[in-house]
Amino acid sequence: MAFSVQDGKRLEADRLEQLAAQESQELARNRYLAEAWALRSEAFMNEGNTPAARDAWKKAWAYGWTKAGPTPGAPQRGEGETPQEEDFPLEISKPFKPRPKTTWERFAVQPFRSTRNAAGHGLVHLPSLEDAATYPADTWHAEATLDFTPVSLSEGQSNWEVTRLEAIFGVDYAPLDFLQVGMKIVTAELRARGNSALVLFENNNQIIPTGSRTPGVASILLRGKVAWEDLFPGVSLGGLAEIKIPVADQENYLSSGTIDFALAGLLSAQFSEEWAAHVNLGFVMPFGDAGLFLDSGNTPALPATNDLATVISFAAGAIWRVLPRFSAGAQLEYNSSPFQNVSVFDEPGTMFLLFGRGEMDHYAFFSFALGTGFGDVGADLYFSLAFDFTL
Repeated sequence: MAFSVQDGKRLEADRLEQLAAQESQELARNRYLAEAWALRSEAFMNEGNTPAARDAWKKAWAYGWTKAGPTPGAPQRGEGETPQEEDFPLEISKPFKPRPKTTWERFAVQPFRSTRNAAGHGLVHLPSLEDAATYPADTWHAEATLDFTPVSLSEGQSNWEVTRLEAIFGVDYAPLDFLQVGMKIVTAELRARGNSALVLFENNNQIIPTGSRTPGVASILLRGKVAWEDLFPGVSLGGLAEIKIPVADQENYLSSGTIDFALAGLLSAQFSEEWAAHVNLGFVMPFGDAGLFLDSGNTPALPATNDLATVISFAAGAIWRVLPRFSAGAQLEYNSSPFQNVSVFDEPGTMFLLFGRGEMDHYAFFSFALGTGFGDVGADLYFSLAFDFTL
């Protein structure tokens, strides 16, 4: 193991005390101190130092900690006397997950929120891998993500050699402990690589209208998530709903003209304080006309290229907290194709990525990811850099 679990708890406790010293409000200061002493109590108990654990827990309780611990008002015991189980129900076998405020402890085991891009598939909204957890009530979260995705697809007369650049800005708010709502603004640019033009053929007909491609706001995303944490020991369940509203003109090929509704079930399992895994399964339903291609309305020989199919979406990943302030993980993401009437894009998309995450400051975190796609529509390379902030 790269570091001692108990040492990690003590480091976090020291950091919380530093935060408490910076707080001007007594309530917030006490919340930091309560968590700090609860962490120290857990560390002492796991090391078998029961008297020190009991003393630390008394201090945590004095600052307002309410989780399981020594029974308030229990009679004092003599030095070296072993407390009875009913007086000290610490439940040390259960993973310790304090949540008085959002901290690095939460972000360390989150999955990476990739854009899941591939040739053409990124024109439809595909939800990123999410954990079955929400922020504590009254928490704000802001994020900024930069994505770089080159794709090379050449099949017959068709040529789709482009690089998609994205900048995503999002904000979330938790009105309740189990509910989180938010929105994202997606800006994008599609750049042709070299002297290659975007050319797609269907039934020997070119189906991409000619014209310039300009960057801009691609879409606005509205989202909501519910979660039931620790529904079973170490296992949490949740649900995610997202709606994509297109903004950019379809001729820029930044987003389809459809309103996309995504729904996914979330499963998270925390095996220890260092290891966690996440699995999502859901679907995306595009409503309306994609408006991306020439179709049967332009040329009778063409199929209904702008009629999009329901997408099946799956993603899974595992995260390891390598160091007290750094974690790393791997994810596999799959989706069926929404373009069943466009033979070049009708294959499913699969992407594998590795990522890392670190703490910059008390409520500021960075993440980076590197991945690649599989199959003809898969991305040649996926690189992403993200920053998260909580209030």
